[in-house]
Amino acid sequence: MGHHTPRRACSKKPCATVGSARKATSTMGQRFERYCAQLYRDAGYRGVRHNVLYTIDKMKVQIDLVYRVRLHERFAECKYRTSDEVGLDEVAKFASQLSLLSVPGKRAEMLTNSTYTLRAAAYAQQQGILLYDLEDLTRMEASRASLLTRLTNRVPDVQRLIRRA
Repeated sequence: MGHHTPRRACSKKPCATVGSARKATSTMGQRFERYCAQLYRDAGYRGVRHNVLYTIDKMKVQIDLVYRVRLHERFAECKYRTSDEVGLDEVAKFASQLSLLSVPGKRAEMLTNSTYTLRAAAYAQQQGILLYDLEDLTRMEASRASLLTRLTNRVPDVQRLIRRA
């Protein structure tokens, strides 16, 4: 893996971290993003930032989570669902945002409390984007669970934890 230099039009530093300025996501979507950010912090990832806004050629690109692994930033998109799967269109949109930022797919991932369609999963694999679904989040949650939770052998309820985030 070599060092990747971004295009000149993109300042590598985010122009802002937005909170309430972004109104496109639902309250549960925002809670899911906060939950994922805390999950990553608890997993030991450094510099986890939530709702990071980049400006490229007068265009704004919002990334749900940005964090560091060794020398590289990683980018994550969070998709909260009440019933349906994450589709190809959403994975393709994330891939195009990464392209605008000159970020290779191998430094990106998507997280959902649901699952992905087969077409979305195939496209993500082609782009090098890692996908995490509810089953993966449950495993991650179990690894950070308290000793009491582990002793009682309870399976973490990720959906309940998202509502509390």
